Amino acid sequence: MGVEAGRSLVTTSDDLSLKLAEALAGVSGPGIPDFSGSRWRYEFCIFRMFWFWYVGNSPKVTKAGGAKPLLDALHRASHEAMVRAGLLPNDEDSLRGWENDLEKRFLAYKAAYEQVHMRPDFPLRATGRDSVGWVLGRYLFPRTEPDFRFVLLVNELGSSSFTGLAKMFTRLEARSRKKSWWKFWQ
Repeated sequence: MGVEAGRSLVTTSDDLSLKLAEALAGVSGPGIPDFSGSRWRYEFCIFRMFWFWYVGNSPKVTKAGGAKPLLDALHRASHEAMVRAGLLPNDEDSLRGWENDLEKRFLAYKAAYEQVHMRPDFPLRATGRDSVGWVLGRYLFPRTEPDFRFVLLVNELGSSSFTGLAKMFTRLEARSRKKSWWKFWQ
């Protein structure tokens, strides 16, 4: 699963980007990304990888022993897919730079998720500063505030991604009681 998710990272991200662009059709200006641009595609792939990383590093999954093989496989395959898509050069310096970006962004998204999204009043704060969508917007637009409609959509997408991955891991954990399934994830 980690290899497949990584191999399809760019194409599935591009598909979701089209849906986001459709949802924001007619909205333009500062704080709205070019959903076909390489900057958006790079950042959005990292954003989507974050959700695998976050769920894969949950105590339950880590305890079951599957996080490391899944995340290592996802990491390698995602890098290869991003290189094939022209989002990264295929050299050691760009690999290190990408890995630094992953670490920085994953920690920022994690902090935002745990400080904002887990609060009982989150639905009222869904477009607020320091939400996961806001953090993604700040990476895209370092000198401009992200558009609140963009932030709202990205937060909703992130919540859906988290929920879907958590359910998938729960189902697979139930199956693991019958047989070892972690090799499937590699």
